[in-house]
Parts: sequence; C-alpha cells; structure tokens
Amino acid sequence: IILRDMGCDLGLEGYEIYGSILIHHMNPITPDDIRFMTDALLNPEYLICTKASTHNAIHYGDDTILRSTIVVERKPGDTCPWR
Repeated sequence: IILRDMGCDLGLEGYEIYGSILIHHMNPITPDDIRFMTDALLNPEYLICTKASTHNAIHYGDDTILRSTIVVERKPGDTCPWR
C-alpha cells in the first residue's frame, strides 16, 4: 500500500508523508469482517496511506487540519499498482 501510494497522504502525489504512515481502511471494518476474515480486511482496493492528522480528521470529523481542499473522487480500480 505504501509503495503503491508512493508514501503520499491519501495517495495524492505532492503530499508526501515524512513521518509515520498509517494504513487506513476506507470502508469501516465490522466485527463480522474480523470474525470471518472478509476481503475488506486486506484488499488493497479498500486501503490507503494517511498521516496521523489526516487519519484523525477522517475519524473525528475535523477537516480544518487537512492540507488540501481538493476532493479526489475514488473509483474502482484507481489503486491498481500496475496501471
């Protein structure tokens, strides 16, 4: 995931992360996902790199700490590393 996203926040070129990189599940994980080891846990299509402040903004709704106001719409297959 880190290689695919080139170590960039939300996989956006130009937003390199120079500290700890968190791998964020874009879709919420449920207890059943864990219990039954569903595809949602490790499928790269559902994972993305974030830095801590971006991750907190996503989870706690504080968009004032986000660096960019540009919204990039995610599409199926846009995380394919060999395109």
